[in-house]
Amino acid sequence: MRCQAITTLDRTLADAFRAARWAKSGGVVICPRCFDGRDVVPYPSAQRRHLKDTLRWYRCRCCLWCFADRYGTVLHGSGASLRAWAQAALLPPKAEIRTWSPGEPYAWLKELRTRLEGTELLPAWQVELTRRGWTFEKLRHASAMEIRCSRSTTSATKT
Repeated sequence: MRCQAITTLDRTLADAFRAARWAKSGGVVICPRCFDGRDVVPYPSAQRRHLKDTLRWYRCRCCLWCFADRYGTVLHGSGASLRAWAQAALLPPKAEIRTWSPGEPYAWLKELRTRLEGTELLPAWQVELTRRGWTFEKLRHASAMEIRCSRSTTSATKT
């Protein structure tokens, strides 16, 4: 399994997701098992080496349940990156996409967007992302630039 570097973009998207995920409880992390918000503490990341997208893990002292920010949302268990979900959340209607290149997985993003539709997470996340200045095109461009930079860095280190 290839490990990806955590970037500023990943951290920004994780912060926006976290704010949207826990917005309903006023920013307080609530245990999805016992619904207690008083005894939830961050789980040490040193014990969770497979953390990706900089999302956090928590442990409820009341019921001893460990869970991540994604748990209890449509993102849980999907295998899609937080970047892909963020692009899906900001995805405009197909008629508005004029510069879509054939190689980009529009249908896959549309499928992720369909899963997000009707959830409480979608409007809250859209508000958080737009409040932080992100649009679909800007996020798509930032992701493409990071991919290009990482490819050029790895090819430079091989020579």
